[in-house]
Amino acid sequence: MRTARSVSLILALAVLAAPAPGQTDPLPGRSGSRAAAVDAASEKVGEMSRLLSVSREKPERAVKAWDGLTAELWESWREGTPPAGAAGGSGERRARSPHEAFLAEWTSGGRELLVFRQGLVQRTDGLQAAIDAFPARRTEWLARMEDASKRMGLGEKALAEAAPKAAAVQEALERTVVAKNVAVNVAADTQALRDQAQREYGKKETMPAPVTNVLGRFAKATELHPGVPESWQRAMLDAAASVRKAFELNGATRAKYDTTYGALVQQQLFEPVGRFKGLAFKDLPGPPTRLEADLRALLGKLGERKVTPEDLEKEKQRNATECRARYADLETNNVATRRALDLAVARTCGASACRDAHASATQGACSSGDIREMSLRLAQWAGKRLEKQRQLRATLELDLSSGAKSLTTERRLAVLAQIESLNEMSPEELDLARLIRERQKGTDAACAVKFEAAERACDWSGPECTAARAPLESEIRSLEE
Repeated sequence: MRTARSVSLILALAVLAAPAPGQTDPLPGRSGSRAAAVDAASEKVGEMSRLLSVSREKPERAVKAWDGLTAELWESWREGTPPAGAAGGSGERRARSPHEAFLAEWTSGGRELLVFRQGLVQRTDGLQAAIDAFPARRTEWLARMEDASKRMGLGEKALAEAAPKAAAVQEALERTVVAKNVAVNVAADTQALRDQAQREYGKKETMPAPVTNVLGRFAKATELHPGVPESWQRAMLDAAASVRKAFELNGATRAKYDTTYGALVQQQLFEPVGRFKGLAFKDLPGPPTRLEADLRALLGKLGERKVTPEDLEKEKQRNATECRARYADLETNNVATRRALDLAVARTCGASACRDAHASATQGACSSGDIREMSLRLAQWAGKRLEKQRQLRATLELDLSSGAKSLTTERRLAVLAQIESLNEMSPEELDLARLIRERQKGTDAACAVKFEAAERACDWSGPECTAARAPLESEIRSLEE
């Protein structure tokens, strides 16, 4: 009887100790150790979830950030492990198996999704930029070909007259030559853009099998990982939803791209212009070229006026004028690209990046007094310096392009020196930065590492910022060549 009562008492205690249905199985062992491990891991999982869901960085930069957070995640988790030989240590390690299984799948599977999503975002943004730029180019091409068609009308009228005059034929010939030059230039532009558009036209994004497998497991996070916090499960579900949303947006953007560029790829862009309807782009110069030959033959038959060296010089000048107009159009079309690149350069280690870096460095355990307010003030001062640099560069470029007489060599060098000097912090910024560093004294080593990273993000002329801007500045230089 005594043995039966003992067994009943043990069973009753086991039932009371078991977690209620739907509750996460807590980690046994020392409460302080397990609470610190779960809390620290939850914070890192949240940061990684935000990176995976909203980041618009290039894949290589996003992956670098993910790998850094992965290292911090496992480090924070290991810090919650009881020391060797501590009471309950083996039980805590056994109970941590579900948590560690989740973290292993989260870090590896999440990285797979991050690489795929960031590539999708970059390609979708590129397609959307092309979609936004095309209407203006199409309108400009149509306007030029309409003008060329009108110029050809005078030549066709001269050919149809029973008794044309040489002066009228000569004028018609001059207009037709201009129309031919326009058609030649537009044909070159449209064929070049068509070649680019065909690389993406009609293509469909495919989802690799590894990504599909990860999405399937992440979508079943509550079933596969019932013993972890709900916020961890939600991170997996949000990650899967974010990737699917990016995939669907890419598909919709590609459909819009095909609709926008369909007339160009199918060479039906000039259907509204009757004289060029149904022609391939390479054949656009054909009608004005044939008309020019007919007009020259008619002018030769009339014999009242022959083509003189002066006429050839005028034609050469008209060709030069048309070429300048074409290059001006190309420059106009590159404005949107140049603006986007300038914005990307400004954002690289710019005021927003600096502010975000300092804000991140002063969160949680790193918060002390008004460090956040001082960091924001420092970022605002940096932003004002960068804005002053941008204004000086814009003024200098305007003076150079306009050939302003006031822009002497001395003045240009002085402006360049002023632009260079704005890369350095002012005495007030240095004092404020030193004060912020002093306020950081007394925090843990992780805060010091975060703050050093934040300072590098604000160092415009530093190696990290310079390396980040290098590819963008290279693209700008290629546009200027």
